[in-house]
Amino acid sequence: MHHDFCALEKSPVRRGYLEAIAAPRGNAKTTYKALFKVIHSIVYEYEKFIVVLGYSQSEAMLKLKDIRDELLSNDRLIEVYGSLLSQYAGSKEFVTYNGVKLVARGRGGQVRGLKFRSDRPHW
Repeated sequence: MHHDFCALEKSPVRRGYLEAIAAPRGNAKTTYKALFKVIHSIVYEYEKFIVVLGYSQSEAMLKLKDIRDELLSNDRLIEVYGSLLSQYAGSKEFVTYNGVKLVARGRGGQVRGLKFRSDRPHW
């Protein structure tokens, strides 16, 4: 399954591409799609505006925190791509040094109409 995930990333900008993943618990589906893939998109600037969705606002904020923590403390990531984030990045949203905005939204949170500069998030 992880090899399939990586094979899809050979074409990382797949706007309009929908996918469904079914696998047992413990196979890192969320970790891959909500952490690795998002960080990959940030460092290569594949997307300029990313909305991190969760069942609740607090769940979305926890996912955003995981991303923020990796950008701030993953020594290898910083060594290769440089510092991408300030220590003062927010818990609900932040903008990386390379101009990628991330926003956390939970169920019932406003998503329609979100815009960062001229970019809108893609679903």
